[in-house]
Amino acid sequence: MVIIHNKRVPFLISAGFGGALGLVGVCLAGCDVTLNKFFFILSIAIAGFAYCGHMLSLLDMAPEFVGTLMGIANTISSLTGFITPLVVGALTEEQNTLHQWRIVFIITSVLLVIATFAFIFFSSSEKQDWSDQIPSEVILDIPEETKKRKNYIALSSDIYIYFLKWLGKFKINFH
Repeated sequence: MVIIHNKRVPFLISAGFGGALGLVGVCLAGCDVTLNKFFFILSIAIAGFAYCGHMLSLLDMAPEFVGTLMGIANTISSLTGFITPLVVGALTEEQNTLHQWRIVFIITSVLLVIATFAFIFFSSSEKQDWSDQIPSEVILDIPEETKKRKNYIALSSDIYIYFLKWLGKFKINFH
């Protein structure tokens, strides 16, 4: 699915490089409040293009498990919410100057560019082998009382149990 991946790349390039350029603009704006507001708003608005980039790649890779994958990705990415204040605090602790904040924004810009290049060169939008639907013989193990329900809606715990049984076929146990 190189074609789909190639359709995702321009959106992520726009988000990554555009956001980085917006933060560089903040560095160059100095103390001009209007320019700083403009570059911050531009940087955040352009970041919305990421939803058409790496976010949709998860759907391409494993449509059946996109919720789980998004949860894992969001958990990992939310770690920056703990790390960022520590880094910013360390960089601006003794001097809360414009120069120190420029360093913070340049570091952020560099990280955005590195993440963008990582997606371009190392990611894939190909459907993964492990993402195939749960085999029908596992789904047939639905308890009789559940089958008797008039409007059967699979509970998340039921789906989790089927998923664990399916993983058991690959000798993966969670005991």
